[in-house]
Amino acid sequence: MRKLNLFLAALAVPCFAMAQNELNIEQAGTGHVIQIEQVGSNNLSDIAQRDAGQMVQIMQTGNENWAYTDQEGMLNSVMLEQSGNGNYSMFFQGGENNSATAVMAGEENYVYIEQFGNDNTAEATQHAGTMSNSLEQFQWGDANYSSAEQHSGMSNVIWQGQYGNNNTAIALQAGDRVWAVQYQEGMENYTAVAQYGADLWGETEQYGNGNIAAIGQTGTNHVGYIGQWGNNNAAAIIQTGNGKNAVITQIGNNNVIGIVQ
Repeated sequence: MRKLNLFLAALAVPCFAMAQNELNIEQAGTGHVIQIEQVGSNNLSDIAQRDAGQMVQIMQTGNENWAYTDQEGMLNSVMLEQSGNGNYSMFFQGGENNSATAVMAGEENYVYIEQFGNDNTAEATQHAGTMSNSLEQFQWGDANYSSAEQHSGMSNVIWQGQYGNNNTAIALQAGDRVWAVQYQEGMENYTAVAQYGADLWGETEQYGNGNIAAIGQTGTNHVGYIGQWGNNNAAAIIQTGNGKNAVITQIGNNNVIGIVQ
């Protein structure tokens, strides 16, 4: 069943859409921009924008792709590109001048981005050759940045959450059954996880200001964890080969530790 239902409450809204299947748009305010192109079957876009100056651009190619965005405030933007079969994405943004970008080129992948505050940026990429991967990013505060990239493989998961201001989270994955979990509260914290292999787990959590955590894993069956509570702490784990386990916990200020396995 093909359905096109447009409700435009903006005064002047450029909108270009090529869709074979369902498209719902609701806008309130002025100066919104939407450009949508859907090619294939069972594609769905459902967009709601409020206030002024919001922008959404979505391109979907393949089967069973769908995208849902919900923006509040002013000057927020969503850029999405999906190709392949069975990719799904959802975006929620509240505040001003937030940016969310997702490129999905595999099959049966999922991306979820949620941002509340101002001047936050989230980037998600799932390359061709990925399948059944999940990528979720949450940011609450101002001027936070998160980037997640899945290069290849199946059943991989990236989860990133940041609460505060000026925090950075980066994750890179290639392989199968690889998990990266990162959470930060405070200001000017930095965390990064890079994983290449199979059956890997990398997790960081930081509470405070100015902390740095990094995990690098290659091989199979590794577990790495970093937890830091305080300010200006730094920790790193590097794991290669097979079957390594490492746990770092730091409480206080100005601590530094590294593990190489």
